Amino acid sequence: MILVDTSVWIELLNGSLGSRVSEKELLNFATCGPVVQEVLQGLRQRPESEAFRQGLFALPILSDPLPMPHFYRRPRFIVSGRQRATRFVPPPIA
Repeated sequence: MILVDTSVWIELLNGSLGSRVSEKELLNFATCGPVVQEVLQGLRQRPESEAFRQGLFALPILSDPLPMPHFYRRPRFIVSGRQRATRFVPPPIA
């Protein structure tokens, strides 16, 4: 199992890693709450975004100090604030 950092997800989504990551390797990937939050914050809204989101949630999730919903609800608030083009200060997680 490999805990994949946000920077790797960014390179995968941007196509920078190309075919250097096989489907077999993807099956060994794992994630955690903070990485999910960071990736979802930067995920552009495209038709394929929902499929990626579902795939991300299907990965094994390593234990976190907070329940997983804290990490996937927060990016929606941040993205919503960006779309309104206003300064948005997210509330604390805890």
